[in-house]
Amino acid sequence: MRVLYAQRFADDLDEIADYIRADNPERAVTFVEQIRQVCLRTIVAHPRAGRPRPEFRADMRSFATHGRTILYTFEPEVSVLKFYRVIGRQHITSEDLGD
Repeated sequence: MRVLYAQRFADDLDEIADYIRADNPERAVTFVEQIRQVCLRTIVAHPRAGRPRPEFRADMRSFATHGRTILYTFEPEVSVLKFYRVIGRQHITSEDLGD
């Protein structure tokens, strides 16, 4: 399976790490790594496990972990999984998904 990451996904991880780093630099590293591992192990292994999120895109899914929600798409016909966002409690719309 091919795994892709939108720039906004990487930016979200950086913002999360920066926020946590202010209080606990070591935890910032481990927390972001835990999010990445959920993506690479759990979601890649079970891409249909996430909840459908048609309010963002017809093919969008979400997976909740560690107090965050990962937004992604899976195209089974070409075996491509793309991660778009890692969000907390902020309100986002389809325009906030990025590339």
